Amino acid sequence: MKIHAFQCVACQQQHPTQLHQCTCGAPLRVLYTSKPRATWQQIRKHQAGHWRYAPFLPDVARRISLDEGHTPLVTDGRLHFKLEGCNPTGSFKDRGTTVEISLANRPVVCATTGNMGASVAAYCAQAKLPCTIVLPRNTPLQKKKQISIYGARVHTVPGHYTHAVEQARHIAERTQAYLAGDYALRREGEKTVAYEILDQLDYTPDRIICPMGNGTLVSAVWQGLLDFKRAGLIRQLSQLIGVQASGCAPIATAYRTGKGLRAVHPHTIASAVACGDPLDGLLALRAIKESCGAIFTISDADIIRARHAMAREYGIDAEPAGVLPYAALQRLKGNKQTVLVITGNGMKDLKHV
Repeated sequence: MKIHAFQCVACQQQHPTQLHQCTCGAPLRVLYTSKPRATWQQIRKHQAGHWRYAPFLPDVARRISLDEGHTPLVTDGRLHFKLEGCNPTGSFKDRGTTVEISLANRPVVCATTGNMGASVAAYCAQAKLPCTIVLPRNTPLQKKKQISIYGARVHTVPGHYTHAVEQARHIAERTQAYLAGDYALRREGEKTVAYEILDQLDYTPDRIICPMGNGTLVSAVWQGLLDFKRAGLIRQLSQLIGVQASGCAPIATAYRTGKGLRAVHPHTIASAVACGDPLDGLLALRAIKESCGAIFTISDADIIRARHAMAREYGIDAEPAGVLPYAALQRLKGNKQTVLVITGNGMKDLKHV
């Protein structure tokens, strides 16, 4: 689809090009010149994978792709594991990166907790674009090495992800580089998680459980569900359950207190969701509320226990952030059709095994 503008989700101001946020500080969403139209028959004529859903994605002149998407949906009764760690660089981030880098036409800079940096570095390597990745000093060693192997220039900053975001924005302004990250175009790519779940199940599950760091994934999944409902491809919507590590839970706190988002100092082993000032927190809150969902927080000790339990019972391993949906299962009642979005491969972080 052709992009018309980028609209603020708070003040509704429209911008002709993507910014990291509106002048009022809120995130932006993509507006298209027309509504997407496609039938299941038309969609399924194309090869399975992320770009099968091109009618619902931004138009790109050249696809930078590593054959992302079409990740396994492992089923055990009414429980389904969406294994996003099977994407090319080991996490769901590749879905957003293929869209972002396909639209980038200059050197790229990106702040990361690890997974997005590895993804952006890999896709920039294929696109032959210079790439600078900014990450916190405490990023897991496996992720640092993965980023380096793709040839990206790496900047390490003291502090946490919020400091890396500030540094990446500064570099982008100074060098006129393309700023990649959890912004509007990435959200458009990550919504294919929802498309693919609906495609693989051939029905709408009762609920979908997602880890939350910046809140981009859960808001993208909600957008994906809405897209398919508006196109007449599904009749009902899933309830969304968001899960944060208790050591970094600003979205959960805002949801519980109703006092708005407030930045926190992250302290959790789930480094992939250690986003103390979530960029898409507002959209995540809206997605949870509109879907009549809920948000849970999980302690580091429970993350470790859940990782071992999921691996031993189902043969599925994930990095700490990817375990959050499984850890939240015991908090939910009812035998409902439930999809757990397992966002990152276990080999991403072996420190706490």
